[in-house]
This record gives sequence, C-alpha cells and structure tokens, in this order.
Amino acid sequence: MKPVAVVGAGNGGCAMTGHFTLRGFEVNLCEIYTPKRIEELKDRGGIELSGATGDGFVQPRLMTTNPAEAIEGVDLIFWPIPANGHEFHVRQFAPHLKPGQILILAPGGVGGTLFVANLLKQLKIKDISVGETCTLPYGCRLANPFHVNVFDINKDVLFAMFPDVETKKALERIHPYLPNLIKSETVLETSLSYPNLLLHPVGMILNAGWIEHRKGDFCYYYDGISPSVARILEDLDNERLEILRAFNFEPIPFVDWFFRRGKTETKESVYEAIHTSIPDRTIRAPESLNHRFLLEDVPFALVPLHYFGQLAGISTPITDALILLASRMFRRDFLKEGYDLEKMGISGMSIPQLKKWAVEGH
Repeated sequence: MKPVAVVGAGNGGCAMTGHFTLRGFEVNLCEIYTPKRIEELKDRGGIELSGATGDGFVQPRLMTTNPAEAIEGVDLIFWPIPANGHEFHVRQFAPHLKPGQILILAPGGVGGTLFVANLLKQLKIKDISVGETCTLPYGCRLANPFHVNVFDINKDVLFAMFPDVETKKALERIHPYLPNLIKSETVLETSLSYPNLLLHPVGMILNAGWIEHRKGDFCYYYDGISPSVARILEDLDNERLEILRAFNFEPIPFVDWFFRRGKTETKESVYEAIHTSIPDRTIRAPESLNHRFLLEDVPFALVPLHYFGQLAGISTPITDALILLASRMFRRDFLKEGYDLEKMGISGMSIPQLKKWAVEGH
C-alpha cells in the first residue's frame, strides 16, 4: 500500500501516526505550525505509544516540516488538527496538492469540510476531495513530547465526504486505517454531531476563574463539570438537537452518544455520564484560557452552530450567550472570526437546497 500522510504532531497526530505505524502502515508525519515538534520527535527517533492502541515505540516512514515532501506520492492525507488551523494549513498545502488526493479532517469541527472545500475552490485547486469525522478517532493526550497515551479508540465515529456521493468509495480506502468510522448521512450530520462544541466552551467559560487561579491544577471533566455546569451543557445540547430535527437528522442526545461509544455505563444525566466515565476522570484542565477548547470551539463550533440555527429558524440563546461571553473575555469578535454561511460557501441556501448541496456538491 502507498504511504499516507498525517498532518499535525499533537495529541491526535501522534496517536494516529503511532497506531498506523504499529500496525505496519507507512506514514509521513508532517508538522508545519510548530516545527519544534518534529525536532523533538527526531531527537527521540520516533513516537512512544501506550494504552488502548497497544504499547510500543514506532519510527514513522518520514517526519518532516515540508508539506510537499509529506504528501508526495500519497493518496490519503489525514488532518487531526484543530479547526482554527484549517485555513493556515490549506494555504500552505494547496500549492502541493495533486488531483485525486483525499483530505480527511479528523475532526472537522462544525462546518470544517464545507469551509475547506470552499477555500480550495477560491484558490482554484481542483479535483481534491474533502471529508470529515465527527470527532477525533482516539481519546488521547501527550504524556511528554514523544509519548502519547491513548485512553480509548472511539467507537462508531461518524464520517462523510463532501459531496456525500463520494463517501462510500472513500470509506473503502480509509477503513484499513480507521475501521471505527461509520457513514453518516452527510457532512451536515457529522458537523452537528461534533461533541466538543458541548464539552469544551461550557466547561472553560463557567470554570474561568478556577482555571486562571489554579493554572489547570484540577480534573477538567470530573471536577469542572459540576451539576449546575452540566445543566447548561444539557441546555446547549437541546439547542443542537432542535437544529438536527430541523434538518431531519436523528436527534441523538449527547448522553446517548456518550453511552453508545462506550464512554460511560449510564444515560441518567450528563452529570452522571461524565462522572462515571473512566477515560475522563484524570484529564487535567488547560493551564490557561488561551487554549483550543475556546479558541477552536467557540469560533469554529459554536459560531457555525449559531448560523445553522439562524438558517433553520431555531433560537439559540445558550449558544449565543457563550459566544458573547467568550468574545468579551478575549476582547475579540468570535462571531465575525468564525465560520459563517458565506465562509462555508452556503449563503442564501434553504435547508432543502443545503441538504441537496451536501449530497451532490451542486
């Protein structure tokens, strides 16, 4: 088989590269946002892997900071990078992309594939397919610069291509690497099933004082998602479910999603589900608010959710309040910075037109 490329040497990129390599696949690992990461891994000679994927030390086929070198001769390019890095990476990789290559955003956030496909169109890059997962295929964290601990391999991860007519064929090529992916209806469903839009902004904003005071010295989920915080998370989830219903997608509550994927053994409530989740018990909070939990998941998850709500005629007061609070905390306008309908290339469409667009691409 041809080598594949993995872009990003953070938690997800190292877990993905390590797991693929451990199973005998050839991987080109590329990091362009923080080149030092490649230096650290090269100094060590590779990646240490532990946990659900198995333990071992692996040496990827290539570790590089050169986009052209990373994707030369590969068909599949996996992007386990934060959504706030999508535009930067598209612009850096675009000159080197070859017709027929497939970009897999893992995950895409909310509207990520639509944004990337629209940006490639604006850059006049043709014959590149783009798809996304609804979440990172792994639950993982870097224990140190070269050792990634994988808590679990996520089950039944929703996946779709844009347009959806390409999904079945793409899945056949991707399944040897990520057999835990399952087909969703379209990238609209994967986007509206993105769990981090619930878990990250609510916990960060409502624990802001604790994060700044303790510098992340507490367990983000186990300590930070208290009963009252969990109720806000449930209210945010209800807004998401109303939008799913408006699009005629199956409205799966977060707590059911969490249960189906083996994260918890209870569906009693969000609070109980999170507090009985073994993988989430020891994850530490970010050391500051200047973190992807806000800088990614407000502009590139909550903001597009707000605009999808507007399109569907659904009121989203909790979503809007969180966007406003985050914007005031950072003295920025995340509503303008994030993905709106125009940036996703879907401005002026009705729901039936948008659903047809997601399936056919025209």
